[in-house]
Amino acid sequence: MQKSTWWLLAVVLTALVLWLCFATIRIRVVQVQALYGGAFLAFIGMSWITLKKKCSVPLLWILAVGILVRMALVFATPSLSDDYYRFTWDGYMVTQGINPFGEKPSVYVEQHPEDTTAAELFAAHSKNFPGGMNSKNFYSIYPTVNQAIFAVAYVLGSPNYGNLVVMKVILLLFECLSFWLLVKLLRQDRKDPNNAILYWLNPLVMIEFVGNIHFEGIALAFLLLAFWFLKNEKLTQSGAALALAIGTKLNPLLLACVHWKALNGKRLLHWWLVIFLSTVLVLGIFLNPENIVNFLQSLRLYFFVFQFNGGVLTTGSLVFQWLTEADGIAILMRILPWLTIVGILALNFLKDRWSTSERILLAYALYYLFATTVHPWYVIMLLPFAILSGWRFPIVWTYVIFWTYLSYQQDGFQRNESIIVLEYVLIGLVCWWDIRIKRRQLSPVE
Repeated sequence: MQKSTWWLLAVVLTALVLWLCFATIRIRVVQVQALYGGAFLAFIGMSWITLKKKCSVPLLWILAVGILVRMALVFATPSLSDDYYRFTWDGYMVTQGINPFGEKPSVYVEQHPEDTTAAELFAAHSKNFPGGMNSKNFYSIYPTVNQAIFAVAYVLGSPNYGNLVVMKVILLLFECLSFWLLVKLLRQDRKDPNNAILYWLNPLVMIEFVGNIHFEGIALAFLLLAFWFLKNEKLTQSGAALALAIGTKLNPLLLACVHWKALNGKRLLHWWLVIFLSTVLVLGIFLNPENIVNFLQSLRLYFFVFQFNGGVLTTGSLVFQWLTEADGIAILMRILPWLTIVGILALNFLKDRWSTSERILLAYALYYLFATTVHPWYVIMLLPFAILSGWRFPIVWTYVIFWTYLSYQQDGFQRNESIIVLEYVLIGLVCWWDIRIKRRQLSPVE
């Protein structure tokens, strides 16, 4: 009976995820939330049967369902994110021998009217995204590994569909690597490998990585690979893998920030040296003294100007405004980066009974808690480390963060501060419960 229910829920999960990605546009907020809510309930039901009811669900079933859903999503044009227009643009720039960190799209099109392909890509749009490419007035913010994939995909596929299929296939392959590594890490820690279901069949993971083409999926695979090598005392391989993760998304550098106290002097120096040299080599393919300023300028805009779903920023500014009737955002934006740095470095001084996976988890949690921009796909980076260490709040976060799509209304983007506050209050409550459980586990037995 339980196995039949599991498969029924698998069919429901698959149908709702495909409906959301193939036949739903972002501004239909009620439909988007209903479909995702139903898919998440099906995922929770499957996880409950697998992990709590001790139903003998083979790991192969979990793998097969996740692969089948992702294979179908390979052919869906992203429905919730317009980032892919910029991926196509950057891929075209690279294939033309133009550094994407050296040209703003709007400036390039204006200065090169003879480049009709660039003009078409610049103007590309759809019913779902009438504005087309975002960040037209900014230099690219996507590091080297992304740029290489953009270029390969552009060569192999037609713009804004064929190239998207290529990128999705690449993401699917890296997702399989993440699943394999997560299972190996669970087994190494003598935990049930079926816990991988909490990552592999989580609808947010499937929708945002392969569905909407977000390269955190690749960064996470490299990060897990670096973590796997680190646990097995292979420091050179770990440093090289971490450099590739940093070359995809910069934030995997957090691993190097929370593990330094666990290594002795020579081993730490060896690891850091490999990370540094490998990262310079990877990023140096596109970044040079002439355009690194442009890249840093885009990063500065991302960290200090753009605002989307920032927990402490939104809540703190509301409290500041209530107390002083003044806007506290500018003040908070100057303070939060320093709080982030201090908080993450302080994780090195937790007791030895706190595992490295927990330190990585908490580092990412602090990083996104104090961040000014937190898109739904960002928090997936926490998920494998939560599974490895038994924390629950990132799983809850993968549901409530989907509420941010309520901001995309028919009349344009409408920021809802109440939803943001509610999201972080709920996450805070679950995190508090996790900490209570952790404290009981760490308490000495009387």
